[in-house]
Amino acid sequence: MDDKFFDLKKEKQDRILNGALKIFALNGYKNGSTDVIVKEAGISKGLLFHYFGTKQELYRFLRDYSIRFLQLEIRSNVSASETDYFTIWRQILASEESIMDQYPYMIAFLESAETETDPDTFEPEDEKKKSRDVYSKALQNADFVHINPEVDIKAIEEMLHFTRNNVQRKLMFKDMMDAGIYVQQVSHYFDMMAKLTYV
Repeated sequence: MDDKFFDLKKEKQDRILNGALKIFALNGYKNGSTDVIVKEAGISKGLLFHYFGTKQELYRFLRDYSIRFLQLEIRSNVSASETDYFTIWRQILASEESIMDQYPYMIAFLESAETETDPDTFEPEDEKKKSRDVYSKALQNADFVHINPEVDIKAIEEMLHFTRNNVQRKLMFKDMMDAGIYVQQVSHYFDMMAKLTYV
């Protein structure tokens, strides 16, 4: 990747990033066409490859950039002193909303990157799980004193993960990837799960 990409105006950078994030999130690496990406971004194919060299470099850059962006937003929004499990999740959700305001498909892209199997995107398993690790670190101070001791916390975490992923997928395929709608719908499920698990 050519560092001169960051010399572009922010609006143009974001158009390129958003175009690529959207197409890869919707189609995966193999079916994510660079022809469609440049059309979505409103740039030439030559310009895309001038800055990123290959489709593989573009994808790997997006994955690294997205993980760093997620880390920064979670650090900004998740209080280090907060211990209530569902409050931390709501703060994580606020982080995702902030990200999606700028990059609507970034969270969905990270979700799809975790399960990507194309050999061109191959990374060791611990690398592929980096985004999930960001969430785990945000939750490391959570205590469960207000949660029914019979509740399986790992199962709850998986349910929250699947809920977020499912809401994203529904919005993506309706072409309604809107941060406010996403947060509203996910919050409804989070609130319901909290009521069912708190004692």
